[in-house]
Amino acid sequence: MQCKLCRREMAAADPIYRPSLGHNADKVFAEVCAECCATMPKGSSWSLIDCHSWRAPEPCKRCGRPVICDQRRKLPTHVVCSRECRLVVYRAIGIARRRSMVARERCRVCQMWFKPKRSDGRYCSNACRQRAYRKAASRTPEPATSRMAAPEAQ
Repeated sequence: MQCKLCRREMAAADPIYRPSLGHNADKVFAEVCAECCATMPKGSSWSLIDCHSWRAPEPCKRCGRPVICDQRRKLPTHVVCSRECRLVVYRAIGIARRRSMVARERCRVCQMWFKPKRSDGRYCSNACRQRAYRKAASRTPEPATSRMAAPEAQ
């Protein structure tokens, strides 16, 4: 991983500083090395010493690397060190959430319990789905003929 300010490659054990560097999307989630935090000139727009107070290090939820967040911002629910770790963690959370939401359903034709493959699944198999379609098609009345009769010729 590279420091966003000096572009230096950081070792796997190096702590990552996560300052809030403004409202630009590239700068909000910046990963900064400890050297950049210590050597920035005071008073510069990037000065991390003057305007930042730091939280205690938290381990990254995916790789365990120490992450030190800015105290001005709320601590995130899932502390991650990089964009890659964030994508992996949130993807796993989404998959777990979707799996937990799937409940067992009762087939509307044969009344057997099944686990639907989609959130709107109603039938346990294609055979039951086809049976329900044919039953519904046989119940629908024939289309009525036009009620407007042709005007009679006089």
